[in-house]
Amino acid sequence: MGSFFDNLLDPLTIMKLVVAIGLVIGFRKAGVGMWRELNDSLEDEGGLLGRKPTPRELERRQKHRKPQRSSMTSEARPVRRPRN
Repeated sequence: MGSFFDNLLDPLTIMKLVVAIGLVIGFRKAGVGMWRELNDSLEDEGGLLGRKPTPRELERRQKHRKPQRSSMTSEARPVRRPRN
């Protein structure tokens, strides 16, 4: 029976760890963006994990709210055609 460290140094295990870490880093930006987008959309109800705001806090938020452009929507870009 091998020890934990023998399995940890196995080349396949190292490759799995490298791929997993790469995926986590790669999708971090999208995950954080989706979390913020969802939390901001539920702001009037207290967000995902927050408490419901008091009427006074809600009024203050409405007054000072800035229009925000969603980072999760894509816009069509004009197609560049090659010059002949």
